[in-house]
Amino acid sequence: MKKFLQNDVFIGLALSLAAFGVYLLTLAPTVTFIDSGELATVAATLGIAHPTGYPLFALLGWLFAHLPISARIIWKLNLMSAVFCAAAVFLCYRLFLFLLSEKERDGEALSFIIRNRIAAATAVLALAFSRTFWSQAVAIEVYALHLLFLALALWLFLRAMTEHALKNGSGRWWYAFAFVLGLSFTNHMTTILLAPGFLYLYFAVHGFSRSSWKKIGRAALPFMGGLSVYLYLPLRASRHPLMNWGNPVELHAFWRHVTAANFHGFMFSSWDVMSRQAGHFISSFSSEVGIAALPLAIIGLADLLVASRRLFFFSLLLFFGCVAYSINYDIPDIDSYFLLAYIAFALWEAYGIRRCFEIGQGTVWHFGVGLICALTVVLPLWLNHHDADESHDFAVEDYVMNMLEPLGAEAVVFSAQWDYLASPSYYFQSVEGLRPDVTVIDRELLMHSWYHEQLRRNHPELISGTEPKIDAFLLELRKFERNEAFDSVAFGNSFADMYRSLMSGIARTKPVYLTPEVAGDFRDTNFSLVPDGLVFRLTRDTTGRSFAPKRFVFRPIPKSNRFTEDVKGYYAAGYVTQAVYADQLGDRQRGLEFLKAAVDVKPGFPPAVEWMDRLQGLR
Repeated sequence: MKKFLQNDVFIGLALSLAAFGVYLLTLAPTVTFIDSGELATVAATLGIAHPTGYPLFALLGWLFAHLPISARIIWKLNLMSAVFCAAAVFLCYRLFLFLLSEKERDGEALSFIIRNRIAAATAVLALAFSRTFWSQAVAIEVYALHLLFLALALWLFLRAMTEHALKNGSGRWWYAFAFVLGLSFTNHMTTILLAPGFLYLYFAVHGFSRSSWKKIGRAALPFMGGLSVYLYLPLRASRHPLMNWGNPVELHAFWRHVTAANFHGFMFSSWDVMSRQAGHFISSFSSEVGIAALPLAIIGLADLLVASRRLFFFSLLLFFGCVAYSINYDIPDIDSYFLLAYIAFALWEAYGIRRCFEIGQGTVWHFGVGLICALTVVLPLWLNHHDADESHDFAVEDYVMNMLEPLGAEAVVFSAQWDYLASPSYYFQSVEGLRPDVTVIDRELLMHSWYHEQLRRNHPELISGTEPKIDAFLLELRKFERNEAFDSVAFGNSFADMYRSLMSGIARTKPVYLTPEVAGDFRDTNFSLVPDGLVFRLTRDTTGRSFAPKRFVFRPIPKSNRFTEDVKGYYAAGYVTQAVYADQLGDRQRGLEFLKAAVDVKPGFPPAVEWMDRLQGLR
C-alpha cells in the first residue's frame, strides 16, 4: 500500500486525467471572444500574433492544428488548451507534493504519506476547477501554456534549490530550470512575476557569494537557448505570413513587438486603475478559490511560517508580487494575470489541509477533514461549471455568420469590433473559407503601420487612389512608433483624413458596410447610410429601394456575461435600426415586427421599447 501511494506519477496522472475529462466535456466547439480567432489563425497558418508575438505558442499550435484527427481546426486548438491545463494539474500536484514531502522518509508512517497525498490532490483539484484556471482549459488562449510553464518552472527551481542544499547533485535541475525559464518567456512575458520569489529564495539558499553569481552566469547559456525561440518572429515575418502582426523583421520593429511597446501606456497609468483592479481581484477572489478554501489557506500559511520561513516568504512574494503587478494593468480581462497568485494560494491550501489532519486524532476527526477536502473540490466544480462551460456556446460563430453571409460580393466592412468580428473573422475567412471575398478592416488596427503594409500586400486594389493620404498618415505614425517627437493634433487629423478617404475611395468601386460604432465616422455627402442587418451599407440610392431587411438566425446563447450581452445588444440594435428605417419608408407593420424581434433577443432593450411605444402611439 505504501509503495502504491508513493507512486506519485500514477496519482498525478490520475488527477490530470480527471481534470482533462471535465475540460473535454466543457470544451468550446468553436471560436470564442477576444483574441481566440486571431490566435487560432496564427496557429493554423504559422503566423505572428499580437505583442509579444507568442512564438512558442504559434509553433505548438501549428502541431495541434495539424493533428491527424477528424475535427475542425478550432476544436483541435481548443483541445490544446485542455491538454496544457491538464499537464499543469499534473505538475502542480508534483510541485505541492514535493514541498509537503520534503522531509518524508522511506520509513515514514503510512498515515503521514496519505495525508500528504490527500492534501496535494485536494489543493490541485480545487485549483483545476477554479473559475479562471478552468476557463483557460476550454478555449484557445496563451494562458493555458503559461500555466504549464509556471508550474514546471516552479517545480524545477525548487528541485534545484533542494539539490544545492543537499550538496548531492550535478546541477542538472538548475540547468533544466534555466532552459524552461527561457522557453516560458517565449510564451508570455509575465513569467517575470516569478522573479521576486525566485531571487529571494535563490540568495537565501546560496548567499551573496561569488560562486552564487557564477552559478547564475552558467545558467545564461541554457536560458538563452530557451529564449532563442523568439528568432521565429523575424524569420517567419520575412516570409510574409497571412497574419503578420507588427512585421518584426527589422530590429526596431522586433524589439517593439517583443516588449509590447504599444501596451506600455496601460501599465501603471493611475491610482484609479490600481484601485479598480484591486477591487475586482478582492471581489472575485472568493468565487475563484471557494469559501471553504480561505480558512484552510490561512491555516496553511501559519503552518508554513513555522515549518519553513524561506518557503513562507517565497510564497508570499509569488502571491503579492503577482497581484501588485497585475492590478496596475488597465485591461478588462485581467483575471488571467492573477494565475500565479492562485497557484501560491493553492499551495497554502495544501499545507492547511495537512495541518488539519495533524491537529486532531481519531476516525471521526479525520472523516470530518476528509469531508472538508471533498467540499473544497466539489464546490468550485459545481459553482464554476456554468461560467466555465463553453460546450454549447456558438455566440461568436453565429454572430460572424449573420454579419458576413448576407453581404454583397467583394464587400468591405469597416468595424471596431475586434472581440466580436475582426478577430474571429480572421479564422473563419482564412482557415474555414467563410466568405473569403469579404475584407474586414479594423479601425483600431489602421493606427499601426504593419497593418497598412498588410493591406497593401493583400489588397492593393483597396488603397489605390488613397496612397497620398495613407503616406501622410504613416509619416506621422512612424514618428510615434519610433518614440520621436510628434504633433498629436496633426496625428489625429491625418488619421481622420486618411480613414474617411479610404472609406469613400473603396465605396466608389466596391460595396462598403459599416458596423454601428463606426457609422458616425463616415463623411461623404455623395453616399447615404442604409440599415442592412447588423451593419449600415453605403449607397447612392436615396429612394429606399435598396433596403432589404434581414432577420438573424442564431443558436441559443447559454450564458450571460459582458460579451454575450453585447452580442445580444448588437442583434437588438440591428433590428431597431431596420425597424425605424422601415417605418420611415411607410412600412410600420414591419417596423413593429422588427421591434418585437429586438425585445425577444434582449428583453427590455431601451431603444426597442421606446420606438415600439412611439410607433404604436402613432397608429
